[in-house]
Amino acid sequence: MDIHGFVIAILPIALSPGASFTLALSNVAINGIKGAFKVVVGTGLGIILHGLLVGLGISNVLNKSQFVMNSLQIIGIAFLLWLGLKLVTSGIKLLHHKMKFTASDVSVKQAFLLNIFNTKAIILYLTVVPIFADSSLSSYLLLATTHVIIMALWILIISLVFCFVKERLKVNIIGAVINIVGGLCLLYMSYHSALSYYYH
Repeated sequence: MDIHGFVIAILPIALSPGASFTLALSNVAINGIKGAFKVVVGTGLGIILHGLLVGLGISNVLNKSQFVMNSLQIIGIAFLLWLGLKLVTSGIKLLHHKMKFTASDVSVKQAFLLNIFNTKAIILYLTVVPIFADSSLSSYLLLATTHVIIMALWILIISLVFCFVKERLKVNIIGAVINIVGGLCLLYMSYHSALSYYYH
């Protein structure tokens, strides 16, 4: 097992802004730093499950079924679309009504499902992770745990910075802007995923 090589390979993936990153910032805008923990836990459980399934060989079997992979991709696109619309709608309501930011945040379950139905995560664990793992299940779980730690630290650092800036500015509108921009990012991701699916 090459854990150092895995860390180097996973860093750009874990640090690039994606759906989990966007959801974490949205939750932080609502509940402060504790809002990030729901996304970290849900995403982390999804990553561990991917590592477990690949380590057991189950994902490989599922990957051979075009119907299963297509279904996962369609569910993932729809879920991403729904979350994006939810964020944009709550942000617009806040701006329109000039009300206090009380929108509901993303749950652990929603963050988990988003990760599970993310075909990019499935492909990552089917193609990249085996390069660095040996044949044992424990090596897959160790690499998945390493991935979770890197992702969690990054999200928590960015969330702390965001909380600091928000506290200094004392502006509730930041939450609305984060939700609208974040929601638009998720909508773009679902659109891009749908195009990739359609032309694949």
